[in-house]
Amino acid sequence: LAIRLDWPVVVVADNTLGTINHTLLTLEAICHADLKCLGIILTETTPRTDANRFIREDNARVIAERGGLLFAEVPYIEPSHTGDDFWMRVDAALISPIPTSFLRVLAKGDLP
Repeated sequence: LAIRLDWPVVVVADNTLGTINHTLLTLEAICHADLKCLGIILTETTPRTDANRFIREDNARVIAERGGLLFAEVPYIEPSHTGDDFWMRVDAALISPIPTSFLRVLAKGDLP
């Protein structure tokens, strides 16, 4: 669809074991399709622990070093938060600032 519409893409990847390989292969496919990648958002779908902390920090560092534009890191947020409270928590927890309105568009799948 992105190729057909000639739209830029944003890569969203779960920040876990295997993310480096998966994300770099995705960036390579985007490049071969002559698409523009606006950036990468790493998400955490489970809470951070001592056991996974190093992997998650290393993923972000390696992807950025290999040329991926790390747009944001979205930490795990308990699913009990909904509505505006959820979005305020996302905005406050972001490693890199990103407009909340952009995140809402991504979450809903609304495209310009």
